Amino acid sequence: MVKQINTYLLEIDFPIENLLGSNKDWIINQFYKDQDKSIDSLNVLTPNNDLTLPIIREFEEIVNQYFFNIPTYNNLFLQLKSNEGNVEALYSRTKIYTYIQKNGYKEPVFHNHIHNSYLTSVTYLNIPKVGGEIGFFLGDHILKIKPKPNKIYFFPSWVYHAPYPHEDDIERICLNIDYESAIRISPKLGDNWW
Repeated sequence: MVKQINTYLLEIDFPIENLLGSNKDWIINQFYKDQDKSIDSLNVLTPNNDLTLPIIREFEEIVNQYFFNIPTYNNLFLQLKSNEGNVEALYSRTKIYTYIQKNGYKEPVFHNHIHNSYLTSVTYLNIPKVGGEIGFFLGDHILKIKPKPNKIYFFPSWVYHAPYPHEDDIERICLNIDYESAIRISPKLGDNWW
């Protein structure tokens, strides 16, 4: 099911608990391990492993269903066959980044993803009960939403957004899934281009 929250924000069903829920502890441990090694802590999940391939397939099926002008998994499969099985060529446009947020996190920092993608999405595991909203700066106001389980939120990469602190004694797992594109993207709902 898809819900248009705002002109630039879509909420769509996404089975993240089924795809990744049993690996929550591994993701959290890997995040802290990578931080200890001074590695970019946002790159816990690589684009072509057993955890991410099902997420990317599901993501690209949704993008194909709800957006125009996106080369998707099925279209790129033919390119993969002609490219002698180069999996990196198939998935190089879809990037997954993870971020772990504890309840000690301070004020939100608004940012965008314009430097590395055109379509941005975010989904969550371990959603806190108190706090943990995501804010979207939409010119003259900030739209705050409470993420829901098994939902993914799509928005143009130029939209400034920020995670808000939470009070629960859990580690919230945020998955940003970005799609790089040289062409403008448009949702099939409405008549505006992102």
